[in-house]
Amino acid sequence: DFGGPMYDAGLGKDADFEDIQAEDAPAAVERLRAESRLAKQAAADLPWDSLVPSRDGDLSLRFVHVHMIGEYARHNGHADLCRQAIDGVTAS
Repeated sequence: DFGGPMYDAGLGKDADFEDIQAEDAPAAVERLRAESRLAKQAAADLPWDSLVPSRDGDLSLRFVHVHMIGEYARHNGHADLCRQAIDGVTAS
């Protein structure tokens, strides 16, 4: 239990990305890993049609998993574009 939300929603939806300092990155990565472990444990024995609470209302566990797959795919694409901008190498 981390004691509530990780970031203050009142600061804006991107404050967690815009306000982080480089020296805070290792702790942020460890917290992400811990949150992921806790989420996997919480969902391990739930059926796919279980409803889980979210800020947008209850969502099925299946929806959450499909949504996260899409999010990872988008962010991986963004990271690849950043890498291409740095090294100039594109996939052939």
